[in-house]
Parts: sequence; structure tokens; C-alpha cells
Amino acid sequence: MTLEALYYISQIVAVLAILGSLIFVGVQIRQNTKQAKAAAAQAVYENYANWYMWAGEDLTRAEIGMRGFKDIDSLSDEENAIFMATFMAQFAYIQSAFYLWQDGSLKDDIWHSMEATLTTVFNTPGGRAFWQGRRFSFTDAFATHIEANVLNRPLPDGMRPWVKQEEAPVETEEEPSE
Repeated sequence: MTLEALYYISQIVAVLAILGSLIFVGVQIRQNTKQAKAAAAQAVYENYANWYMWAGEDLTRAEIGMRGFKDIDSLSDEENAIFMATFMAQFAYIQSAFYLWQDGSLKDDIWHSMEATLTTVFNTPGGRAFWQGRRFSFTDAFATHIEANVLNRPLPDGMRPWVKQEEAPVETEEEPSE
């Protein structure tokens, strides 16, 4: 075997080694991407679950939330502060999830389930009032998406609202007095 033949063989081996390395790096990147998406979904679920636990663990906070959903103007200044802080925290989590969804780190079905849950907030007078009063606190992209896709959407079939909706009084005809 000549020196030139050994040179060509070594070049072929080097190219194969480089190709093998690139394939290995590609597989590693794919696995890391999957792990990053799983971690993003887990973080979203943990934040959301923690918020629900926090909001529901205190009867006073839950009662303020329910009253606020029915009529935000019925809350005292202190209760309004609790209501606003509670839902600003929730919407901060949701906005974060929105951006994870936008960049592909959060699956569509997870994001759409969050949107469905948001409809329970927006299907209350207080939820709408919260959004009108705090929309400015969120990015334009998030707010625009919420207003175009969630704000006016009816509750999904079978989903219970946060608060019972007041039914319109049934009008009856009065009998004329004699």
C-alpha cells in the first residue's frame, strides 16, 4: 500500500468520523429539545396547580374571588387588592405559557386547554372587569390573542362557570286592580 493510498483511506475515515459526530449531535439536540418541551409543560402545570392551591386554600380569598367574579364593584378596597393580586398572578402564569406556546415549547393541546379554562373567568362580570382594568399590564401580543380567541368565547360544553350566572327575572303580567 502506498503512502498516497494510506492518505486517502485516512481522509475517508476522517469524513466518516465527522459524519458520525454530526449524527450524534443531531440526536442529542433532538433529545434535548424534547426534554426542554417536557420541562416547559411541567413548569406550566406546576405554576397553574400551585396557583389553584394557593387561591383555594384560604376560604376568605376564595370568597373574595367568587364575589369579585359576580360583581367586582361590590368588593372593598382591601378585597379588590386581593382579587387583583390573585388574578394578576394567574394571568402572569398564563402569559408566560402563551410565549412558551408561541415559540413551540408548549404543545397546542396544553395551550388550548388553558384557553378553555380562561373562558370561565371571562364568562363572569368580574372577569371581564378585571381584563378591562388590567389589560394594559400585559404584552400587546398576549392581549390581542386573548381578545381575538378567548374573551368572547362561550364556555365549552359541560364546563362549569366560576360562579352561577344570575338568571334574568321572569316578567309576569300583572292583573289589573279593581
